[in-house]
Amino acid sequence: MFAGQTKETHMRLFTLYELIRLPTVELLALKIDVERRLAEGVRDRILALENLRLICRALSLRECIRER
Repeated sequence: MFAGQTKETHMRLFTLYELIRLPTVELLALKIDVERRLAEGVRDRILALENLRLICRALSLRECIRER
């Protein structure tokens, strides 16, 4: 790699099951990472938006469980 080049990592689609199993801290870190990539103009924008939707859903499910 030449100076100034960065290695772009490919985003993959997470399943809701995978996200629910993550600790809250990791889930929030993933949410921040996806939001940062969206702001930078990630190549897989649709995939990033779907991941963000699923992350928010996993967080809201966690809140529902906590309220019971």
